[in-house]
Amino acid sequence: MFKRLLKHEFKSTYKEFLILFLSVLVSSLLFGIGLKFNEMRIYISFSIVYFCSLIGLVCLSMYYIYLIIGKSLFSKQGYLTFSLPISANQLIMSKVIVVLTYLISISLCVSISVGIILLLGLDISQVPFGELLKNVNFTVLSISFIEQFISNIMWIIFILFIFALSSSGLIKKKRKNNPIIFAIVIIMIFNIAKSLIYYDNKDLYLCVNNNYSLSIVFAKKIDFVNVTYYYSISQFVVNIIIIVVLYFLSKRIIEKKLELQ
Repeated sequence: MFKRLLKHEFKSTYKEFLILFLSVLVSSLLFGIGLKFNEMRIYISFSIVYFCSLIGLVCLSMYYIYLIIGKSLFSKQGYLTFSLPISANQLIMSKVIVVLTYLISISLCVSISVGIILLLGLDISQVPFGELLKNVNFTVLSISFIEQFISNIMWIIFILFIFALSSSGLIKKKRKNNPIIFAIVIIMIFNIAKSLIYYDNKDLYLCVNNNYSLSIVFAKKIDFVNVTYYYSISQFVVNIIIIVVLYFLSKRIIEKKLELQ
């Protein structure tokens, strides 16, 4: 049933995202071609089209993500969703997987569009691709991907939790309790916790050194001259804790406290 649910989620939304992705890629193609013209009006026109397509991608993606998480679970449509023989865990995981897939696709689409612009706008024969590939640090890329991956999951769970909280009896019975206020309070609590960890440079960092080796050091001992990239281990742990806590709170609300209109 879970596979069928995922298939339905993608089937009901992929066309909208596909149109957005194609619009960005086509506009980047036009922008790249426009760079070859000496006519300033053509260059400006195509650049405006490209940046408008990026703005449209961001804004419409946020709207579609709202439909995926908010409308299908926490509106009248939720009655149909919760009538299916699936657990709260499966519902939450399906939303996280679908939204995360689209977020990764958005990043890839933007990266490809920038690549198209550079390839069309630059003299490819003058670009030392071999030298560039040799200087690519795949360790840094891997850590960056994991960092962004965890951060995206955290924000997806956070958004789902706010929707669940706003549709729960905890809020509806006490109309003065705005879910936005709860969100702000939760963010403040976690920020205070992180500030205590970071106090006096006691935060641990995973560092990628210039010689591609890895090391774990306190913040005050980081040698910025010989370090290519560094990532806070404490930040990683805090994000994991946020994900776990908000996941089980969302699950609890969906199972016990949800009141759909």
